[in-house]
Amino acid sequence: MTAWGESTVHAVVVDDLELFRRRVVVALEEGADLDVVGAAATVPEARRLGQELPADVVFVGLSALAAEGDVAAGVAALRQALPGARIVVLSAPDDEVAVRDALAAGAHAEVPRDRAVTDAAAVARRVALGEACLAPVQAQHALDALGAPGRPWRPTDRERRVLGLLAAPVDPAAVAEGTGLGSSAVGIETADALARLASSP
Repeated sequence: MTAWGESTVHAVVVDDLELFRRRVVVALEEGADLDVVGAAATVPEARRLGQELPADVVFVGLSALAAEGDVAAGVAALRQALPGARIVVLSAPDDEVAVRDALAAGAHAEVPRDRAVTDAAAVARRVALGEACLAPVQAQHALDALGAPGRPWRPTDRERRVLGLLAAPVDPAAVAEGTGLGSSAVGIETADALARLASSP
């Protein structure tokens, strides 16, 4: 895990739109503690990069993932090639189902494409520390699913508070303040809740 002030966060950007890919790369490289070690248009290209260059975080577009057969297969391919990296999905407003599929397959976070350039650096730092980052719509889906019939488990009070605040468009620091948790603990609680949601029927 990369810790604040101790090491550089190494990132890879994977997207089939060259101009968008370049914009995300430039945004990341503006951070003194961030280093883009590679950029690729496809998952196979990213896998080859992963054999040569270590990465902490991989930003990847859903279309690049889906080109591997489906989104889950794309996530699996990246996790196999870059086992130490955390995967951030670049999503569009109509990608809700695909994002949930990616998260269930092992992706660690999501950032909307229209916020990628402005938020990429902050998301890379948070995800490298083990935090989970979700757009409000995905956090709301997770919260709604907590009360769905047939769930074989019940969320803890802490999970409910964390997901409830994440479902609103607030800064992650506000989530930590509202729950009395540290920012890392917020990420851990979110990841645990999402993992249990994905694994339960």
